[in-house]
Amino acid sequence: MNKLASLCASCRALLGSLVPVRHSTSGSFTPGKVLVVQKRSRLDYERRRGNLSDTELQSKLTEMGSDYQRLMEKHSIHHRSIDQVLTFLQSEGVPLRLRGRDGYSAEDVQWADTIFSLGGDGNFLYTASKVLTPEKLVIGLNTDPRSSEGYLCLPSSPRTSLKDTLEGIFRGRVPRAQRTRIRVCVGDKILPVRALNEVYMGETSLSQASSYELSSDDSAPERQKSSGVIIYTGTGSTSWAYNMNQLTTGQVTSLLSLAGDVGVATNTLHQQDIIERVTRQYNAGNVFRGWENKMAFVVREPIVRGLFAAVKTRGYAQILRLRSSSWHACLIVDGDFQFELPRGSESTCSLHCQDLLTTLDTTRTNDCFS
Repeated sequence: MNKLASLCASCRALLGSLVPVRHSTSGSFTPGKVLVVQKRSRLDYERRRGNLSDTELQSKLTEMGSDYQRLMEKHSIHHRSIDQVLTFLQSEGVPLRLRGRDGYSAEDVQWADTIFSLGGDGNFLYTASKVLTPEKLVIGLNTDPRSSEGYLCLPSSPRTSLKDTLEGIFRGRVPRAQRTRIRVCVGDKILPVRALNEVYMGETSLSQASSYELSSDDSAPERQKSSGVIIYTGTGSTSWAYNMNQLTTGQVTSLLSLAGDVGVATNTLHQQDIIERVTRQYNAGNVFRGWENKMAFVVREPIVRGLFAAVKTRGYAQILRLRSSSWHACLIVDGDFQFELPRGSESTCSLHCQDLLTTLDTTRTNDCFS
């Protein structure tokens, strides 16, 4: 048994029995050292990229079709929220570090025991990816819930203020949870980040077909060509993978019409309410919970022709291997981190209890701030 298989086996019993870790909500939460990682607003990004005055920037953004006043408004909301969080944390007397995405380092993660991500889900994914163990608590705060849906962040509703959210967290009213993440290896090298949502494996150029051999768990490798493979967690099953897997009501209508053409009795299935119900149930079946001990995969636009059968185009696994035969393949973790996948190399995606992410349960917080 190789080292990876042995490690997976040692974690399987723990992962297999995982449920959301809902710690007692009695008593207060007192972090030792807090790291705050803030996202860069679009306005900040454009300012840094162009090295322009505000007047020049306004003119340039207007030419690009962007609403400068709207960007300025969102920038102000974001920074006011940051100020609120920092003021609250300082009032609690905890040691504090503030970092932007560019300055966020492994040393910062090692220093802190609690890490706040200020922004939306994108900033949360980036922040969490560098936290490699479950001992650190990662908390996402949505700095603009009126215009940004942060499924991994609090507050989940614009009706709840940041101050009330922080009060709820520090007074122990928000339960914690642990989410499964994917560890990726290329050969014997473990990548320095973990995937909370998904890993993309395929050609760097979207116009090129990806060539590879795919195997999951103990199955034999299958030679495939496609637009790449997405491997995802339960957290990621509501993101990119959800849109990859979903059917529309129009597609369901077409399938039922074809079923009728070949003699299947569909006399009641063309009713709109039934079509919508079938569509909802199919799409809901593609979603699983973020703490479940499994990952799923889906092959994007598989080529079924000649030598390429592509029978294994979707499913669940605990270990997935892909040997690349593409010339310019890559791995992309959570949409932010790209790694080269050399021709002939084997990449492995696997689950380990050491990679769980400890965060807050954002799915059951309706009563936490009332």
